[in-house]
Amino acid sequence: MVNFAFDAVLVVPGGSGGEAVLAGNLGGMPAITRQLRLLARSGARRLVVVHRPADREALGPALASRWCPQNVEISLHSQQHPNEALPGDLAQTLLILPAHHVLDHKCFAAPRTYLSPDDATLIWFGPKDQAQPAIQALLEEETPHWPSSGAIPLPAGWLASRADLGTIQRLLWNSCRKPIDGIISRYVNRPLSLAISRTIVSLPVTPNQITLFSAAIGLAGAACVMAGGYAMALLGAVLLQIASILDGVDGELARVRVQFSVLGEWFDTVADDVVNIAFVLAIGIARWRSGMVDEWTALALGTAGVMMLVAIIYYVWIARAGRGDILSVDWFDPSPAANTGLFARLQALGTTLFRRDFMIAMLLLAALFGAVHLALVPIAFGEVIILGAQAVRLVSRTR
Repeated sequence: MVNFAFDAVLVVPGGSGGEAVLAGNLGGMPAITRQLRLLARSGARRLVVVHRPADREALGPALASRWCPQNVEISLHSQQHPNEALPGDLAQTLLILPAHHVLDHKCFAAPRTYLSPDDATLIWFGPKDQAQPAIQALLEEETPHWPSSGAIPLPAGWLASRADLGTIQRLLWNSCRKPIDGIISRYVNRPLSLAISRTIVSLPVTPNQITLFSAAIGLAGAACVMAGGYAMALLGAVLLQIASILDGVDGELARVRVQFSVLGEWFDTVADDVVNIAFVLAIGIARWRSGMVDEWTALALGTAGVMMLVAIIYYVWIARAGRGDILSVDWFDPSPAANTGLFARLQALGTTLFRRDFMIAMLLLAALFGAVHLALVPIAFGEVIILGAQAVRLVSRTR
């Protein structure tokens, strides 16, 4: 991360690429607006849109969109003449992005971070006095020649024409699929959540509202299980599965719209933990209410306690990293030494067999056969495995 002031410049190119980015929509908003949201995450002091005079009117809808970033100053600069200088009040260091290069949402989490893509394009980060020739080349529909000292490879899709909008949309949505998705998430939850996200992406609903709605459905499922009986337990498990599907929607909207924050990450993480713990407690309370205070009741209470402890450990790790999402922190690999032997085996077992999507599917299956309490066994085992892996990690770090 740089520690000096810089401004970001979005260059609207001439030709069909410029026409596509001015007329097209990406992520439920004007394409230019999404590009501005992306640049707003770069840490730039100010955003400047450089364009040809004929494109000024077409920029109006993008700047008036409700999605346009409000936390950073945005100005337009019409390039009247080929050799016209950039505004004099710009910072001496510029981050330049061609508007028809559609980048992944993670690209500006930290400026000048190399992501090493297989298929790369270039943005530029460097002195203002070296930027004008490349900007002018873009405006004149030519391929810019970036000074090599400032060229940065980043993953991108190209909007060469309006025909590319559909392809770029699919790339953006496919980027929401995670390599670490469990088997249920990969083949059931993710396809359904992506279908929902595509349907509502243009609506004025925020990722945090989706998180709240998902948590409410999950807690309603826990209340159903607590009521006792076969039908209510099955309904509760179905509601939990629905909540699990919706749990993917908030993150998908955040990524495609570039609408995420550390606070939103924390909200999603804590909401998931509250629902999970409440559901396990509900199984134990249902048995207690029915007069069956036995080893299953104790197992439910004990498992909920371990889940709370694991959650607290997670919170400490991710808080130290300045994030709120467990998956955004490489806590599985603290050091080469810790990633071998017992730690590696515990970690592999816990993360392969005991993912949240798989556990919820097991709860649904157990409820279907009228034995929802049996799902406590793999859940408890998985939580103990994860707790053990974190204990090994902690010991390895203190050596």
